[in-house]
Amino acid sequence: MATEPPVRGPDVDADDEEGAAYAALLGRRLRDMRRQRGWSLHDVEVVSRGEFKASALGTYERGDRRITLQRLQRLARLYRIPVDLLLPEGEAGARPPRRVGGEDDQVVIDLAALDVVSDPDADELRRYVEMIRNERQDWNGRVLSMRRGDVRQLARLSGHEPTWGRERLDRLGLLRRD
Repeated sequence: MATEPPVRGPDVDADDEEGAAYAALLGRRLRDMRRQRGWSLHDVEVVSRGEFKASALGTYERGDRRITLQRLQRLARLYRIPVDLLLPEGEAGARPPRRVGGEDDQVVIDLAALDVVSDPDADELRRYVEMIRNERQDWNGRVLSMRRGDVRQLARLSGHEPTWGRERLDRLGLLRRD
């Protein structure tokens, strides 16, 4: 008695299509995060000491190849961001979109705007940002992600309530919104 090959029904095709669509969304997110750092594909290869070859990272970013969770975690560490920030927003199985302006949100400071802002608080903020950048060895020069604790500490150092930090950064026009 011969066995027949398994039938590929619509569920298999739909799963594959959904997986390919998610890989494309993830790839766009990976590309956006790399570009946000101001890095080329080659820069990532150099900074990772060859762990992430430019050609392989390009295939992940185009959605041609699916990245493993372990490699995604290593890439997040290289970019110095939580792995969930590499996941596309608003898709089934992905992280929910973060609330804009909520206390738990990560604050991203536009460093070019900080360089030109003229305000009594700006000098103190520049010193604090420089301290964080030196501590993290993060000199990409375009943006700085500050953790909730960083923003609270900035407020405390300035003699203000913890919520003052985010509000003040927003009023100065320093929050980066993509």
